[in-house]
Amino acid sequence: MLDFEKENIGYQTLQRIYEFMNQDVPVITASKSPYYKSVNGPKLDTGAFVHMLESVGNKEIEVLGKPSKYYFEAGIQKLNALQKSVLLLEMIGVRI
Repeated sequence: MLDFEKENIGYQTLQRIYEFMNQDVPVITASKSPYYKSVNGPKLDTGAFVHMLESVGNKEIEVLGKPSKYYFEAGIQKLNALQKSVLLLEMIGVRI
């Protein structure tokens, strides 16, 4: 699972993930958002590293957090709701 404690990520961690990818170990992430807004301006987010790893690894990393289809389908199933009734929730979760 590729999600970062932003103060604790370093080269060795990225290298290890890259090595896993080269061994065909599935890598998933909670987000592909390249940055987030803070009071001090934009900050790098998990997605910036995901895109880098996808580029050098020549493989796609699957998103299982929002706005992932699987994320919302799990919520729909948990709530036993119809997909049409949660369309608004899904649209709110998608970063525009």
